[in-house]
Amino acid sequence: MSGGVAQYVGLTWDHPRGRAALEAAIPFAAEGGADLRWEVHSLEGFESAPLEQLAERYDLIVLDHPHLGDALASGCLQPMESVMGDAYLADLAVRAVGPSLDAYRLGGSTWALPLDAATQVSARRADLVDVDPRTWDDVVELSRRVPVALSLSGPHAYLTFASVCRSLGAPLSDGVAAELVDHDRGAGARPALRTRGPRAPNATDGQNPIALLERMTSGDDIAYIPLVYGYVGYADRRLQRPVSFGASPVGPTGSSVRRSAVPGSR
Repeated sequence: MSGGVAQYVGLTWDHPRGRAALEAAIPFAAEGGADLRWEVHSLEGFESAPLEQLAERYDLIVLDHPHLGDALASGCLQPMESVMGDAYLADLAVRAVGPSLDAYRLGGSTWALPLDAATQVSARRADLVDVDPRTWDDVVELSRRVPVALSLSGPHAYLTFASVCRSLGAPLSDGVAAELVDHDRGAGARPALRTRGPRAPNATDGQNPIALLERMTSGDDIAYIPLVYGYVGYADRRLQRPVSFGASPVGPTGSSVRRSAVPGSR
């Protein structure tokens, strides 16, 4: 508190989608008597930095829902019920996209508010690939003709595996079962995860979704990504090489990833 003005420092991730709206809202915070500034860290930091350590330095944190287990274990977050009030949360639940608010509820409390919602989609360069592959077999066939990349950096290898299993009719367990996924049915995801093909682009395994989409819109060595978090700015038709986002591939029964996708802060 300085001169009667409450001072807050927030942390978000360094991308227009992570910071632009928050920075634009700073004048509104000032009107309410708060001095607010935002600092940024990388997408990798957003995905992996320990919340307990960040909470020691920042008043507000933009986080993703998989962090909630660690947050509750360390007690580093305040429930939104005590900060915003039950009436506000009830109103937000009506206006939020899909289950995006529910994604931040755990242990009977709400620990964050959704800034946006995202799930995995396919990304296609329409000038290099005419139509979206419908099935994973179609993706494998496409990879023989054009460069197809997978999103496998950091947590995205697990997220891709989980989504492929879901599309093949083998969703992951809720953590109670002895196995994460049935061994034989989980093995069915391997062909899709090995979708490399003779024209596979180099060094994509270490690139996060933003880096993959940046590469996709700046050159021609990635024509298609079957599962990647969508960032709408890369579909801007003013770009020289815009991306077309579409449905994710389905399994042999026609099961789509989207049915079980949980929105998060992407």
